Amino acid sequence: MLLPGLFLVPAAADRNPPSTVSQPIRVRVDLVCINALVLDPQGHFITGLTRDQFIVEEEGVRQSIVHFSAVEEPFRVVLALDTSRSMQEKMPRIQQEAMRFVEGLRSEDEVALVSFDDQVQWKCEFTPDRTAVRMGIQSLRTGESTQVYEAVWDTLRRLREKRGRRQALVLFSDGVDTASRQSTRKNSLTEARYGDTVVYPICYHTLHDSFGDHSSPGLKTGPGIPSPIPIPLPPGVGSSPYPRKEGEKAYREARRFLQDLARTTGGRFYSPDSLENLSGSFCQVAAELRSQYSLGYISRNPERGSKFRKINVRVLAPHRQVRTREGYFPRVEE
Repeated sequence: MLLPGLFLVPAAADRNPPSTVSQPIRVRVDLVCINALVLDPQGHFITGLTRDQFIVEEEGVRQSIVHFSAVEEPFRVVLALDTSRSMQEKMPRIQQEAMRFVEGLRSEDEVALVSFDDQVQWKCEFTPDRTAVRMGIQSLRTGESTQVYEAVWDTLRRLREKRGRRQALVLFSDGVDTASRQSTRKNSLTEARYGDTVVYPICYHTLHDSFGDHSSPGLKTGPGIPSPIPIPLPPGVGSSPYPRKEGEKAYREARRFLQDLARTTGGRFYSPDSLENLSGSFCQVAAELRSQYSLGYISRNPERGSKFRKINVRVLAPHRQVRTREGYFPRVEE
């Protein structure tokens, strides 16, 4: 995220100054804020590091860290849940695990709730009130189609306009978009690059449910378990009730989209193979949010264009891996 600020810099001395007090010059600078997660070779989170142990480079040039927050700083978290028809029979379990996830966050973390099916709805604005969030989750009802791109684009755009706190988007969906009218895969990923929100997609694969494949992992069968419900596929994909080949392609593309969201923003892609394992994915996301560092620097890059700038973050400790966003688009003066 780029935080614009006005800094007062003394004007250069004049040969015949009109007074002994120099006039200030207003200079606009951008504070680049990034979140970073540090892991050991076994994938365990490393906490307790200090500012001096981090090195930040932009386009290969080392930057001076002017802002540093350890892992205790609160997060602003958006929980976005797919409530399309493909999730209808799973909704009670999804609601249960979503509420468990919210309870696993710190009390200082603020949570907002978004649902998306035929339309994107903000069910609950940011609040530390867990009761309000639980009520929002309990009120969720399923619709028909899926506006994944609209949900991602709209949420990230809103978060980019906010300031002053670390932000994350936890997105639960199979990733197959069937109804977005304004947003696309491309502009959703572009929006992800403009902000500093970390995205954690949790992809639950509904392909086998849709095509009636009862032998696949993640789908329980037996007495009292409803028959699979065909889901609508993107416009132009197949014409038969179960266009298997076209459906598999749509799901592969959806999976790549969610993976790209995670990689671009420094998050992590989760793909539980069953609803029973959904709880583990939500718990791991909560643990990651409690373990991230926040770093900020004022870019030393003299260029003021709109070209994407790559970021590299490392720590002065052996065998440590840092996961963070790929880079950012600089703020352009209008």
